[in-house]
Amino acid sequence: MGQQIENCTGQKIYYMQNNPTAENIATHLKNEIFPKLFVGQNFFIASLKLYETLNCFVEV
Repeated sequence: MGQQIENCTGQKIYYMQNNPTAENIATHLKNEIFPKLFVGQNFFIASLKLYETLNCFVEV
C-alpha cells in the first residue's frame, strides 16, 4: 500500500519498526538518523526535543 501512495502522491513513505509516536520518532532520530547524518562531525546529539504542538513535546 505504501508503494501505491508513493506512486499517487510522489511522496516518499518512511517505514519504522515501531508505531510513529512522538516518543518513537524522537528516539529513532536521535539513535539512528542523526548519527548517520552527522558522521565525522566534532559533536554529538546529547538530547532532542520534538514538539507536537506549542505545549506538547517529548525529550529524549
